[in-house]
Amino acid sequence: MTETGLLMGGAIFLAYVVKGITGFGNTLVFSSIVGLFLDNRNISPVELVVGYPSNLLIAWRERRRLNPRVWLPLSGMVLLGSIPGVFVLRYTDAGMLKKVFATVVIYLGLSMALEWKSRGGRARSGGGFGFMGILSGMVCGMFGIGAFLAAYLMGRAEEPEAVKGNLCMVFLVENTFRIWMYGTAGILPFSLIRQSLYLYGFMLAGLAVGLLLSGRINQRTARRVTGWMIVASGAGVLLAG
Repeated sequence: MTETGLLMGGAIFLAYVVKGITGFGNTLVFSSIVGLFLDNRNISPVELVVGYPSNLLIAWRERRRLNPRVWLPLSGMVLLGSIPGVFVLRYTDAGMLKKVFATVVIYLGLSMALEWKSRGGRARSGGGFGFMGILSGMVCGMFGIGAFLAAYLMGRAEEPEAVKGNLCMVFLVENTFRIWMYGTAGILPFSLIRQSLYLYGFMLAGLAVGLLLSGRINQRTARRVTGWMIVASGAGVLLAG
């Protein structure tokens, strides 16, 4: 295995430890590390292929906590936002895209580390719900990042396992749609899918460790540590670009 392959494998392992603990953050961790030497146009499709089965596994594991009134409308909003997001990824200059990505990563990392919440500690409903969903969809379409959705669901004060299950159900719907969109836009060739399969072992190992730790580690501490790690990675991508 090449040096790049080992680095990607290590990044995937770390990313899916975080995914197993919190239900999200895998794309932020993986993309911000690998973004130091690859363009996001090449990173997002790889993470999509690797992450798809992890969302399926977690959604199935937490199937008793799934709430269609939560994940169905959020999925619809995310799909609406994914369409422009995919085309921005396809046609935007790679250098500018990397700077945008790094800025989004730093903001989301800070929001996790400092636990920024909407007024009253709860996510807003109505128009705020739709805006959050479409914004999440655009960010998912460009970078595969679902942390805006995570922030919304955590703001509803639901239990951590329910947040994980409903998040991964939304991600599963969005991932299925984005696989089709990436294929249509020409940014998910079969050769890339084949090359990504060797990362499944790293993903499954990291996910297993994360799920094992999720019941033994304080969720608030895990989010804060992950947040500061993401901020550092995003700053590195911004400085490197």
